[in-house]
Amino acid sequence: MTAHWLRQMGWQADVLDPATAPDLAPSKPSNPEWIREPAGVAQMSAPEMWTAMQGDPGIAVIDCSSSIAFRKAHIAGAWYCARACLADGLKALPSHVSTLIFTANEAALARFAAADALALGWQVQVLEGGNTSWRSAGLPMEKGAHRQLSPPNDVWYSPYEVEPERQESAMREYIDWEIGLASRLAREPGVHFQVLRAE
Repeated sequence: MTAHWLRQMGWQADVLDPATAPDLAPSKPSNPEWIREPAGVAQMSAPEMWTAMQGDPGIAVIDCSSSIAFRKAHIAGAWYCARACLADGLKALPSHVSTLIFTANEAALARFAAADALALGWQVQVLEGGNTSWRSAGLPMEKGAHRQLSPPNDVWYSPYEVEPERQESAMREYIDWEIGLASRLAREPGVHFQVLRAE
């Protein structure tokens, strides 16, 4: 589909046929330092984190998963904040919070986010194994867009992913956008769009 749209916009685009293409080995990164995970952030297991949360009201759990994933399921009591928004978002935490425990659906993301917060002066730890380990331990989860420290604009929401009460209007907005797309492209001088005929 992507190649089809690119061709209609005047770009040369082809699709690799895995049945006839030669074996492609993944290339090695030119600078492996870029992908090295940060060191120096303490980790704790899900049971240890659960115990700590019960005894210390100064702990806040920060989930850096996508806002869609957070809304679908997150650790009970966790706050949502996109990693890119930590510097401003963490300022909105209650004043009694002194320690942050980072988690995410991807554990590596939580470690990077914790390192960012550490550089901002926060006391931080990371949930070992991320949300998967918490869920596997059978510990409390909840869903919904609660406790958001940054706006949920990190990803595009399809009409099926917005709040149930907004789904119908979102679908209508998308259909209106799609119907009017061809005419808008025709008025755009920088886009050379030509609908391809079926062969």
